[in-house]
Amino acid sequence: LLNTGNNYSWTQQMYIVATSAANATTMPLNIVTGSAGVYTTIAAIGITSLANFGADIALDDRGDTLIVGGNLDNTNAGAIWLFRRIQLATTSTTFYKPIFKYSATDAGLSATAKFGFWGNCSGAGDEIIMGATDHNAGSGAIGAIVRMKQNIAISEDKNAWSATIYVPTGIITGSQFGYSVACSDNCSTIIGGAPFDTNTGANAGSAIIYKENVGSIIGDRMIFFFFFFFCNLFFYFFYLFI
Repeated sequence: LLNTGNNYSWTQQMYIVATSAANATTMPLNIVTGSAGVYTTIAAIGITSLANFGADIALDDRGDTLIVGGNLDNTNAGAIWLFRRIQLATTSTTFYKPIFKYSATDAGLSATAKFGFWGNCSGAGDEIIMGATDHNAGSGAIGAIVRMKQNIAISEDKNAWSATIYVPTGIITGSQFGYSVACSDNCSTIIGGAPFDTNTGANAGSAIIYKENVGSIIGDRMIFFFFFFFCNLFFYFFYLFI
Protein backbone atom coordinates (compact mmCIF):
# COMPACT_ATOMS: atom_id res chain seq x y z
CA LEU A 1 0.00 0.00 0.00
CA LEU A 2 1.50 3.34 -1.04
CA ASN A 3 1.61 5.82 1.82
CA THR A 4 1.43 9.38 0.51
CA GLY A 5 1.53 11.05 3.91
CA ASN A 6 -1.64 9.62 5.45
CA ASN A 7 -1.56 7.12 8.30
CA TYR A 8 -3.29 3.81 7.53
CA SER A 9 -4.48 1.33 10.11
CA TRP A 10 -6.31 -1.98 9.91
CA THR A 11 -8.64 -3.65 12.40
CA GLN A 12 -9.94 -7.20 12.50
CA GLN A 13 -13.66 -7.14 11.72
CA MET A 14 -14.73 -10.73 11.09
CA TYR A 15 -13.75 -14.23 12.05
CA ILE A 16 -15.23 -16.97 9.85
CA VAL A 17 -15.16 -20.34 11.55
CA ALA A 18 -15.96 -23.85 10.36
CA THR A 19 -19.06 -25.74 11.49
CA SER A 20 -20.80 -28.94 10.45
CA ALA A 21 -24.27 -27.32 10.55
CA ALA A 22 -26.10 -27.58 7.26
CA ASN A 23 -28.33 -24.50 7.26
CA ALA A 24 -26.96 -20.98 6.93
CA THR A 25 -30.13 -19.40 8.33
CA THR A 26 -29.48 -20.96 11.74
CA MET A 27 -26.00 -19.47 12.07
CA PRO A 28 -25.71 -17.01 14.97
CA LEU A 29 -24.01 -13.66 14.57
CA ASN A 30 -21.82 -13.11 17.61
CA ILE A 31 -20.11 -9.86 18.47
CA VAL A 32 -17.12 -10.83 20.57
CA THR A 33 -14.02 -9.16 21.90
CA GLY A 34 -10.75 -10.77 20.93
CA SER A 35 -7.10 -9.85 21.03
CA ALA A 36 -7.64 -7.60 18.00
CA GLY A 37 -10.63 -5.83 19.55
CA VAL A 38 -14.32 -6.19 18.76
CA TYR A 39 -15.07 -8.27 15.68
CA THR A 40 -17.78 -10.49 14.24
CA THR A 41 -17.74 -14.27 14.36
CA ILE A 42 -19.47 -15.93 11.40
CA ALA A 43 -19.96 -19.67 10.97
CA ALA A 44 -19.54 -21.27 7.56
CA ILE A 45 -21.87 -24.19 6.80
CA GLY A 46 -21.71 -27.93 6.23
CA ILE A 47 -17.97 -28.36 6.72
CA THR A 48 -16.54 -31.80 7.41
CA SER A 49 -13.50 -32.36 9.59
CA LEU A 50 -10.09 -31.66 8.04
CA ALA A 51 -11.77 -29.68 5.22
CA ASN A 52 -8.82 -27.30 4.83
CA PHE A 53 -11.33 -24.45 4.88
CA GLY A 54 -9.55 -21.30 3.76
CA ALA A 55 -7.30 -23.03 1.22
CA ASP A 56 -8.16 -20.13 -1.06
CA ILE A 57 -10.15 -16.92 -0.84
CA ALA A 58 -11.52 -14.61 -3.54
CA LEU A 59 -13.46 -11.34 -3.53
CA ASP A 60 -15.35 -9.45 -6.21
CA ASP A 61 -14.36 -5.88 -7.10
CA ARG A 62 -16.48 -4.23 -4.40
CA GLY A 63 -15.93 -6.83 -1.72
CA ASP A 64 -19.62 -7.80 -1.68
CA THR A 65 -19.03 -11.45 -2.65
CA LEU A 66 -16.62 -13.68 -0.74
CA ILE A 67 -15.60 -17.16 -1.91
CA VAL A 68 -13.74 -19.54 0.42
CA GLY A 69 -12.37 -22.89 -0.74
CA GLY A 70 -11.83 -26.06 1.25
CA ASN A 71 -10.17 -28.56 -1.05
CA LEU A 72 -10.10 -31.46 1.44
CA ASP A 73 -13.77 -31.31 2.48
CA ASN A 74 -15.61 -34.66 2.46
CA THR A 75 -12.46 -36.80 2.24
CA ASN A 76 -10.63 -34.84 -0.48
CA ALA A 77 -13.67 -34.14 -2.66
CA GLY A 78 -13.53 -30.45 -1.86
CA ALA A 79 -16.06 -27.63 -1.83
CA ILE A 80 -16.44 -23.86 -1.88
CA TRP A 81 -18.54 -21.55 0.28
CA LEU A 82 -20.19 -18.35 -0.92
CA PHE A 83 -20.82 -15.38 1.36
CA ARG A 84 -22.55 -12.06 0.63
CA ARG A 85 -21.82 -8.86 2.50
CA ILE A 86 -24.94 -7.42 4.12
CA GLN A 87 -25.78 -4.79 6.70
CA LEU A 88 -28.03 -5.44 9.65
CA ALA A 89 -31.23 -3.40 9.54
CA THR A 90 -31.11 -2.56 13.24
CA THR A 91 -27.48 -1.46 13.40
CA SER A 92 -24.72 -0.32 11.10
CA THR A 93 -22.93 -3.66 11.50
CA THR A 94 -21.75 -5.11 8.20
CA PHE A 95 -20.84 -8.78 7.90
CA TYR A 96 -20.58 -11.65 5.42
CA LYS A 97 -23.63 -13.87 5.50
CA PRO A 98 -23.09 -17.55 4.55
CA ILE A 99 -25.26 -18.25 1.49
CA PHE A 100 -24.46 -21.79 0.38
CA LYS A 101 -21.91 -24.56 0.13
CA TYR A 102 -21.12 -25.84 -3.39
CA SER A 103 -19.55 -29.29 -3.29
CA ALA A 104 -17.55 -31.29 -5.82
CA THR A 105 -20.68 -33.38 -6.37
CA ASP A 106 -22.72 -30.25 -7.13
CA ALA A 107 -20.11 -29.28 -9.72
CA GLY A 108 -20.07 -32.74 -11.33
CA LEU A 109 -16.50 -33.55 -10.32
CA SER A 110 -14.93 -36.85 -9.31
CA ALA A 111 -14.99 -38.06 -5.69
CA THR A 112 -11.43 -36.96 -4.85
CA ALA A 113 -11.18 -33.87 -7.07
CA LYS A 114 -9.83 -31.54 -4.32
CA PHE A 115 -12.18 -28.82 -5.53
CA GLY A 116 -11.55 -25.42 -3.94
CA PHE A 117 -7.77 -25.24 -3.90
CA TRP A 118 -7.39 -22.01 -5.88
CA GLY A 119 -10.01 -19.63 -7.20
CA ASN A 120 -11.02 -16.28 -8.57
CA CYS A 121 -14.19 -14.26 -8.94
CA SER A 122 -15.63 -11.97 -11.59
CA GLY A 123 -15.76 -8.26 -10.88
CA ALA A 124 -19.54 -8.38 -10.42
CA GLY A 125 -19.47 -11.48 -8.22
CA ASP A 126 -21.74 -13.48 -10.54
CA GLU A 127 -19.07 -15.87 -11.83
CA ILE A 128 -16.58 -18.04 -9.97
CA ILE A 129 -13.48 -19.81 -11.25
CA MET A 130 -12.13 -22.59 -9.03
CA GLY A 131 -9.49 -25.26 -9.45
CA ALA A 132 -9.91 -28.99 -8.79
CA THR A 133 -6.34 -30.28 -8.95
CA ASP A 134 -7.10 -34.01 -8.67
CA HIS A 135 -10.23 -34.28 -10.82
CA ASN A 136 -10.26 -37.56 -12.74
CA ALA A 137 -12.00 -37.22 -16.10
CA GLY A 138 -11.58 -40.93 -16.93
CA SER A 139 -8.04 -40.72 -18.23
CA GLY A 140 -6.31 -40.15 -14.90
CA ALA A 141 -6.23 -37.33 -12.35
CA ILE A 142 -5.23 -34.47 -14.63
CA GLY A 143 -7.12 -31.75 -12.78
CA ALA A 144 -9.75 -29.28 -13.91
CA ILE A 145 -11.10 -25.75 -13.62
CA VAL A 146 -14.76 -25.20 -12.79
CA ARG A 147 -16.48 -22.08 -14.05
CA MET A 148 -19.63 -21.30 -12.09
CA LYS A 149 -22.15 -18.76 -13.35
CA GLN A 150 -25.17 -17.28 -11.60
CA ASN A 151 -28.02 -17.69 -14.08
CA ILE A 152 -30.73 -15.99 -12.00
CA ALA A 153 -29.42 -12.75 -10.55
CA ILE A 154 -32.21 -12.35 -8.00
CA SER A 155 -31.82 -15.85 -6.55
CA GLU A 156 -29.22 -16.82 -3.95
CA ASP A 157 -30.04 -20.53 -4.18
CA LYS A 158 -27.12 -22.65 -5.31
CA ASN A 159 -29.37 -24.25 -7.94
CA ALA A 160 -29.41 -20.87 -9.69
CA TRP A 161 -25.74 -21.45 -10.53
CA SER A 162 -24.50 -23.62 -13.40
CA ALA A 163 -21.07 -25.25 -13.52
CA THR A 164 -18.86 -25.94 -16.55
CA ILE A 165 -15.81 -28.18 -16.16
CA TYR A 166 -12.68 -27.46 -18.22
CA VAL A 167 -10.27 -30.38 -18.59
CA PRO A 168 -7.33 -29.68 -20.91
CA THR A 169 -5.92 -32.01 -23.51
CA GLY A 170 -2.24 -32.63 -24.11
CA ILE A 171 -1.07 -32.76 -20.49
CA ILE A 172 -0.27 -35.85 -18.46
CA THR A 173 -1.80 -37.48 -15.38
CA GLY A 174 -0.64 -35.81 -12.18
CA SER A 175 -0.19 -32.36 -13.75
CA GLN A 176 -2.55 -30.86 -11.14
CA PHE A 177 -4.22 -28.49 -13.56
CA GLY A 178 -6.10 -25.88 -11.55
CA TYR A 179 -3.30 -25.52 -8.99
CA SER A 180 -3.51 -21.81 -9.76
CA VAL A 181 -6.17 -19.91 -11.71
CA ALA A 182 -6.81 -16.39 -12.95
CA CYS A 183 -9.52 -14.74 -14.99
CA SER A 184 -10.41 -11.45 -16.62
CA ASP A 185 -12.95 -9.16 -14.97
CA ASN A 186 -15.92 -10.83 -16.72
CA CYS A 187 -14.30 -14.30 -16.80
CA SER A 188 -14.23 -14.34 -20.60
CA THR A 189 -10.56 -15.35 -20.39
CA ILE A 190 -9.46 -18.07 -17.97
CA ILE A 191 -5.93 -19.28 -17.22
CA GLY A 192 -5.04 -22.40 -15.26
CA GLY A 193 -1.66 -23.58 -14.09
CA ALA A 194 -0.45 -27.19 -14.22
CA PRO A 195 2.88 -27.03 -12.36
CA PHE A 196 3.60 -30.76 -12.50
CA ASP A 197 3.03 -31.25 -16.22
CA THR A 198 6.06 -33.16 -17.55
CA ASN A 199 5.53 -32.87 -21.29
CA THR A 200 8.72 -30.83 -21.71
CA GLY A 201 10.67 -32.23 -18.77
CA ALA A 202 10.32 -33.38 -15.17
CA ASN A 203 7.80 -31.08 -13.47
CA ALA A 204 8.45 -28.47 -16.14
CA GLY A 205 4.89 -27.25 -15.76
CA SER A 206 2.50 -25.48 -18.11
CA ALA A 207 -0.36 -23.00 -18.24
CA ILE A 208 -3.53 -23.37 -20.29
CA ILE A 209 -5.62 -20.44 -21.50
CA TYR A 210 -9.34 -20.59 -22.35
CA LYS A 211 -11.00 -17.81 -24.30
CA GLU A 212 -14.77 -17.49 -24.50
CA ASN A 213 -16.05 -17.69 -28.07
CA VAL A 214 -18.48 -14.81 -28.59
CA GLY A 215 -18.45 -14.82 -32.38
CA SER A 216 -21.93 -16.25 -32.64
CA ILE A 217 -23.29 -13.59 -30.29
CA ILE A 218 -21.72 -10.82 -32.35
CA GLY A 219 -23.06 -12.37 -35.53
CA ASP A 220 -26.58 -12.53 -34.14
CA ARG A 221 -26.40 -8.90 -33.10
CA MET A 222 -25.18 -7.81 -36.55
CA ILE A 223 -28.01 -9.71 -38.26
CA PHE A 224 -30.55 -8.05 -36.00
CA PHE A 225 -29.02 -4.61 -36.65
CA PHE A 226 -29.19 -4.93 -40.45
CA PHE A 227 -32.69 -6.38 -40.29
CA PHE A 228 -33.86 -3.45 -38.17
CA PHE A 229 -32.05 -0.93 -40.42
CA PHE A 230 -33.54 -2.20 -43.70
CA CYS A 231 -37.03 -2.50 -42.22
CA ASN A 232 -36.90 1.14 -41.21
CA LEU A 233 -35.51 2.09 -44.63
CA PHE A 234 -38.30 0.20 -46.39
CA PHE A 235 -41.06 1.91 -44.38
CA TYR A 236 -39.41 5.31 -44.88
CA PHE A 237 -39.54 5.05 -48.69
CA PHE A 238 -42.97 3.37 -48.56
CA TYR A 239 -44.52 6.34 -46.76
CA LEU A 240 -42.49 8.79 -48.83
CA PHE A 241 -44.06 7.69 -52.12
CA ILE A 242 -47.64 6.99 -51.11
